[in-house]
This record gives sequence, structure tokens and C-alpha cells, in this order.
Amino acid sequence: MIVGVNFNNIDEGQFEEMCRQLVLLENPAATPVEAKPGDEGLDSFVGVIDGVEKVFQFKHFPNGFAKSQRDQTRKSLVNVIKKHNPEKWTLLVSTDLDPETLRWVERQKRDFPEVEIEVVPATKIRNLLNKHVSVRQIYFPLTDEKTDALFRAMGGKGLLTAPTPEAHLLNEMRRDAAIINDSDPLFRLIIETSDKGQAIRVEPRGPQAHGVPIGKMKFNFPTENKDALEAYKRFQRDMEAGRTVTVAGKYFELKQFRFAHLMPMGFDEVTIAPNIPDRRFPARLTARSGNDEATLNYLEMRLIRQGKSEEEYSNAAQKSPVTISVTIKKSTPATFNASVRNYAGLRPSQVVVGERFLNILSKPEALMELTGLENNVTLGSAISMGASDFSDSRRRYFEDLAIIEHQLDPDIVIPEEVEDSDPYAVAEIAQVLTTGSILKQGNFEGNLVPKDKQEFLRIAREHPELLTFVYTGVSEISLFGKAYKFDIQLTMNEEVQVVEEYDDGSLKVKMEGNIEVAYMHGRVATDSRSAG
Repeated sequence: MIVGVNFNNIDEGQFEEMCRQLVLLENPAATPVEAKPGDEGLDSFVGVIDGVEKVFQFKHFPNGFAKSQRDQTRKSLVNVIKKHNPEKWTLLVSTDLDPETLRWVERQKRDFPEVEIEVVPATKIRNLLNKHVSVRQIYFPLTDEKTDALFRAMGGKGLLTAPTPEAHLLNEMRRDAAIINDSDPLFRLIIETSDKGQAIRVEPRGPQAHGVPIGKMKFNFPTENKDALEAYKRFQRDMEAGRTVTVAGKYFELKQFRFAHLMPMGFDEVTIAPNIPDRRFPARLTARSGNDEATLNYLEMRLIRQGKSEEEYSNAAQKSPVTISVTIKKSTPATFNASVRNYAGLRPSQVVVGERFLNILSKPEALMELTGLENNVTLGSAISMGASDFSDSRRRYFEDLAIIEHQLDPDIVIPEEVEDSDPYAVAEIAQVLTTGSILKQGNFEGNLVPKDKQEFLRIAREHPELLTFVYTGVSEISLFGKAYKFDIQLTMNEEVQVVEEYDDGSLKVKMEGNIEVAYMHGRVATDSRSAG
């Protein structure tokens, strides 16, 4: 039975609940434990709470079992041994284990000989789901009928005999975007369907698939044909550089295919993505131009392309304001490329560092140096960037945002979209935080009741400069959808005009001119009301 089971399609909570049900079906004496902080490393167990015999732990690592995942798992194992000292500890994990992780498991067995350690990887969990269909259908509801329809639509060996309308099949495939062959222990066959046709993608489940052939292909580029010759040169160039290669169907013939029993062998084109080892190194990057210098203290550079004579590394997967790619060639110096990433979601302080770095790179004769933090190897190269990408106003904008982050709102981040009024609000709030006050042009008009009406009128007429009006209240400024509140004090010392006198002794007065606004005690508004 072929069923679509891709653990990337469920979240951590769903995976853990699914494992609880599978463990209970396989071990009726097991007791499930609610997942929350302080569960003592027990996701399910056999025995009683103060006399645990077997412990089951669930870890949702669909993208691999790297060092951080291994460290987290060992910490859980140590914790459960310390608290419960079980006879057996079983780990259910949503990935298959590579050789390095298998060796790590053996080390844990040697480190904790008093406990029997077992690991149930992704493929074994899939087998359990095929055994317990009711659980599988809850979390992976792709039915056998839908799977069969997909086979028939692709030209494979479906079980259905009744004709099925083509539009219905297309809707089924669009809705499910099905992975139709998750029974293969090494590879996933993924079918993507649109009104333009079908695309077939084969991906390894993990490192254990490396070196295992999925098919044999014969290429034929007739050299007497100009287009074919160009396609051949491009094919050779991309293969040597380690780039993804796409070849039109007229230039190749698929001789063997691991999934040939599911579909016809003819394709319009084939795309070959090279296997890239998970190779990375931490580094520090410095930009210099004359006396100007800026440093990005930590970049996680990962191998993204591996050719015969060159390798390319990039920190594109890292949440950094600057994306750096480095091409290291065997015969020539390394070359650098730098670009500004989308700042959405970043803190202003991160962006300020990146902006200063890129601003230096935009200057004449700028140099970049990349230094490995583990091996201290340094690569250097000149770089040229357009100075038009940077300006003083752009730099001040991000510096003002950093002031707001440090002095008022440590949780502020750059939004995906900025309102037209936001840059003005940034400048105003930053000025308030740095100077404490703003001088504005304005007017005041209101009623007042002086203690001595005649004396007030005399002073207003003969010495208006002696009159000062003070108002205290609260002001709000809106920025990035948030409201920032400030306690304020308005002080106005201008010529007073008495507009009208009233019989109750009050006066209507008017003042025009400069208003000094002192801002105090800024904070993020906690109510839902928009700022005015």
C-alpha cells in the first residue's frame, strides 16, 4: 500500500500526539504524558510514575539530526535517567539516521550501559503507520482512492477500473499535492501538478541515499546542430561549476528509473540538482575603505555550490541584514558578492551594523576580508558596489530606529510594509528621546479665570512677555502599527491676545507662536487604541 507520509507536513505537537497513539497501540500498558514543561522527559512510559520501567520520548526533527538536535536529545536522556532510572529508553524521531548519528547512538549506549537504548527512525514510524491505518488517516489523510487516481493520471498502474473524469483527477492532485510513494526507504517521489502538466521530483530521505542510483540516462547532443551544441556547452559548464542543470527532453533518453513502475518514461525536460555536502564554517567579515572599517562579527557560511575547480559559500540561510557569497577558486583569489536582504523582521540595531558595512563597501577601493573563527584562515578581495544604493538620510533613518530600540522599545522590528507617515514618526520619536523636547509652531485658545482680572489685563497689555502658559497631558505617536505614549508638558511664552471678557470674570485668550513640548516617561501603549 503506497501512502503519502511526509513528516514535514505536520508540526511538533501533531507528531508527538501521533507517536503517543502508536506507542499505546504497540504497548497497551503504556501511559501517555501530557506535553508541557516539567514532564520530566516522559512522553509515554510503562510502569508507575515512581517506578518507571520503560520510557518513550518523541523528537520532531524532520530536517535532520544535527549536533544541536543530538545535544538536546542527550540532555533529555540524562534528565530521564537522573529522575527515573528506567530499564529501557526508546526514542521516536521523525528523520532517518546518518552514519554520524548512528555512531552517536552507539556512544550513548556505551555512556549509559545501565539503560537499554533504542531509536525508532522515520522509516520504522512509517511502517507503524501502514500497520495502524486509523492513526495514519488522522495525520496523513491521503486516501488509497486518491493515490490510485494519481497513479492513473500519471500513466501508472492504478487499481481503479471505472473511468474518472480528467478534471476531477486534476482537482484531486491540485488539492493534495501528493507525495505518492513514501514506501521507498531511501527516496521520496514527489508529483506536482498544474494545468501545464506534471513535474516529478526525486529527493533523498537522508545521507543513507547518497551514492544509490535512481536511474540511468543517456544524453545525445548532435554537434552538427547549433542549438544542441550550445546546450551541450551549457551542460558541461554548469556540471563543472556544480550548478543545477536542466536539459530538454530531446537531448536525453531515460534508460532506467527507480519509479518506472508508476509512470511513463518520457519527459519534456530533466533537472539535475547536485548533491551538496552539509559543510559550514563560522567567520568574521571586515570591510575597509581608507580609515573607515566595519565588522560583522559572526557569519554562518554554508557550502551552496561545489564544482570541479571552485566552491561557493553563502550566509543566505542566516538571519543577517547582509547576504554574503564567497566563491573560492583553486587558481585565482576568492571573489565576494554582497547584497542587502529584506530587512523585514530584523531589529534596527542589526540593520545599522549592516548598513554601515555596506556603506563602506560602496566607497572606492573598498576591501573585504573573511576570517574563519575556527581556523583563522583569512581571505581577502576588492569589491565594487554602487554608491547610489546608500545615502545619509537612509543611514540616519536606521540609526534613529536603533535609538528607539535601545531607549524605548526593545521589541521593535522592521515591518514588511512601511506607512508613508512612519519615517516622520521615526525622526520625531528619535529627537524626543535624544533631546527630550521639540519646538513647534502652534496656537493656544481657551478660557481662564485669573485671580485678579484687572491685574492680568494690565500685564497682558504692558508686559506680555511675563506671561507663560503651561499645559500637562499625554501625547501618542504611531509607528509601525504601535502607539507610543509620552507624558508631555507644553510651555508657551508669546504675546497674549484677549479675545473676549465674560461677566463671570473669565477671559477668552489666544496665543500664537512657538510651543516648547517637553516629553517625559515614554512607553509602548498597552491598549488597543490607535495613536493620534
